[in-house]
Amino acid sequence: MNGSLVPANTKKSLLVFGMFRPLPDLLILGSGIGITVILLLIFGDASTWILMLSCIPMLIGLVLVLPIPNYHNTLCVIESILGFYNGRRKFIWRGWCMKDEYKDK
Repeated sequence: MNGSLVPANTKKSLLVFGMFRPLPDLLILGSGIGITVILLLIFGDASTWILMLSCIPMLIGLVLVLPIPNYHNTLCVIESILGFYNGRRKFIWRGWCMKDEYKDK
């Protein structure tokens, strides 16, 4: 058999820290952490509930880049779901058969 076995982690070297895509993941995580730091500096001496609410941007960013099985992260799952529902529903057969069942008009 002249096949080759490709390891499952071949694209991991293209990721930052082996986990994050450079632009979308790090941008989302960095902006969430940055907004949280700015809010914590602004509301530093506020009540506990205000401080907990100011941590929400960081938590949203962490949830979006959280790795999950069979996908890269939660953001990729959301992109796949949106692509499925907003994508093309009717597919035109372009097969390799010798006699096509349908001809183009």
